[in-house]
Amino acid sequence: MLTVSALNLPEAMEDRSDWVSMSLSCKEAMVIKNRAVQGRPYSGKISFALARNLLVREQSRSGYYEILDAIDLLEGVGRPSITKAASQFSSPPLFPLWHKHFAGARSIAENLRIQWAAPRYLEGLIYRANDESNGDPDLFEELLAHKLTIQSWEDRVERGVTGNWLIFARNANENHYLVAVPHGKKSSDNALHQKIVAECFCEQPGAFPNAWERGT
Repeated sequence: MLTVSALNLPEAMEDRSDWVSMSLSCKEAMVIKNRAVQGRPYSGKISFALARNLLVREQSRSGYYEILDAIDLLEGVGRPSITKAASQFSSPPLFPLWHKHFAGARSIAENLRIQWAAPRYLEGLIYRANDESNGDPDLFEELLAHKLTIQSWEDRVERGVTGNWLIFARNANENHYLVAVPHGKKSSDNALHQKIVAECFCEQPGAFPNAWERGT
């Protein structure tokens, strides 16, 4: 029997006034997980928390297929990704978990902002647009617009697109997918770890070897 806490909005972490407790048999949980990944063979590897998140995202059209694409890639059945490769967190409390970036249309603006913030990047774009336009102001505007959007995006793709995190555990060379969360700041690592433990420990205790020693 699996006892879970369901949130109307899976990303909410502070306000628990709308939590509802429920108990599901393992078979019932698997039906929900299978529906969440549209029958993919790795349904048994996702947590119930992630399954719930996926179903909400499917309805809101917010990152659903991007997450499935990330899992497909990690399972060796997906297309090459423009996002950064999966990597293991380097320090507690999130170590020894892993994360894979996933990104959709909503991540474009943030990736362009990061690319433009690179040292002397914007200055270089303006210089090249000016050089290539040969003094034609209309052509300069056209070239600069292209460089600020299309070229900047292509340059960012070469470096690896950033996005939100799919967090997973890797045990005996097998991945177990826990949660999908916004790209966090270092200061929020403890809160994120507590969230993951609270939602996934009952299904994946092996992913948290030191959870209780840390007081979570």
